[in-house]
Amino acid sequence: MATIIFETYAYIKKLHAETFAGIINEQPAAKKDLAELEAALKRDIAALQACLKRDIPELEQSMDMRFKEVEYKLTIRPGAMMAASVAMVAALVKLL
Repeated sequence: MATIIFETYAYIKKLHAETFAGIINEQPAAKKDLAELEAALKRDIAALQACLKRDIPELEQSMDMRFKEVEYKLTIRPGAMMAASVAMVAALVKLL
C-alpha cells in the first residue's frame, strides 16, 4: 500500500495567501459598488422626500373635504329624524 505524504499546513498557508490576495484585489471593486449603491440610495431618498412633500398637502385637502362631508351628513340626518319625529307626534296628537 502506497502512502502519499500531504503537508496540510503548507497547503493551508498557500490557500490562505491566495484567498487573502483575492480579497485584497476585490476590495476596490466592492468599495466602488458600495459607493454607487449609496449614491443611488441618496437619490432615491431625495426623490421620495420630494414626492411626499407634494403628496401630503393633497392628502390633507382631501381629508378636510371628507371630514366636512361627514360633518354635513351628521348634521342633516339627525335633523331630519327630529323633524320626522315631531311630525309623527303632531299627527298622533291630532288623531287622539
